[in-house]
Amino acid sequence: MIKLFRNIRKKLIAEGKTTNYLKYAIGEIVLVVIGILIALQINNWNENRKNRAEEKIVKTNLQEELLQIQNNMHVKINQLNISKNAVKELMGLFGKSSSEIQKINTDSLIYYSLTWPEFNPSSSVLNDLLQSGRLHLITNTHLRNLLFKWSPTIKEAESQYNEMIRFNNDKVFDYLNRYISFKNVDNYGMVFWNKKSVFKIDPSSLFSQLYYENMLEGQLYFFTASIDKLDDINGLIDNILKNTNKKND
Repeated sequence: MIKLFRNIRKKLIAEGKTTNYLKYAIGEIVLVVIGILIALQINNWNENRKNRAEEKIVKTNLQEELLQIQNNMHVKINQLNISKNAVKELMGLFGKSSSEIQKINTDSLIYYSLTWPEFNPSSSVLNDLLQSGRLHLITNTHLRNLLFKWSPTIKEAESQYNEMIRFNNDKVFDYLNRYISFKNVDNYGMVFWNKKSVFKIDPSSLFSQLYYENMLEGQLYFFTASIDKLDDINGLIDNILKNTNKKND
């Protein structure tokens, strides 16, 4: 094809048809430009097709991962609610007589008031998407904005969760060491003793202490705040999942 064009140009020059030559040369340039534009268009179309196929895979993987995280969040929230309810029951023992308190299994309640699940909502698909710079694959602008909220939401929840753990470890455990037997309490967890503590424990003495009432109030606050943050994560997941099924905006 190039040889043919060259021969035509030579013939026009040889015949002295300069005007026709110029017209032909311009036409040839136009054809070349059109060819380049068509090639670029085809290349862009192929690239866009590959990106949309990859976007579909990313969205599918993202949906599966977030649904798993959400299920784990529901389990953690249920566990925290058990701890929160145990704290409420302990709060209800203040003002009761010693004989009434003796009928209550306070060791079990204290165990559950000091129990919480691990915080580990890792998202390898989303983290890879954010860190690799492949977020441009997501064509839905609103969905991209929601994905950008993931890390701040997780960090905020993790910070609140760590505050709850520090309060329980640094304040509550230290205070309870003076009034209860953790050997008895641990019978309701993974550590199971065949016998109770040899020390006689009077649980009613614990429920005459203003300091412990304040400790329980603090626990109630931190459990509630942590549950709220996990709910925020679930709410964000709901929005992300809803938008993964939407078309481009």
